Amino acid sequence: MLVDTGWRPDPPPEPDPAPRRRPEVPWRALAWTALVVALFVAGLLTAGWPSVGLVYAALLVSFWRGSRMLTPHAGTMRDYSQ
Repeated sequence: MLVDTGWRPDPPPEPDPAPRRRPEVPWRALAWTALVVALFVAGLLTAGWPSVGLVYAALLVSFWRGSRMLTPHAGTMRDYSQ
């Protein structure tokens, strides 16, 4: 039986250098933050019940968007798979 002892496996290919990534800026988070700040400022500048409504709206928006940013898939069936 002949055995070829000169065979060598091909060397593994060189890995591609990692591409340079640009820093990702969370534009949506900045927009929602600006909206919440604007609602709070408007609530401070107005008087009476409209002020209460504006501050309440700012709190609701901040809790709503904050919960979506911190836990994007908590309690939803959007990405459910068996």
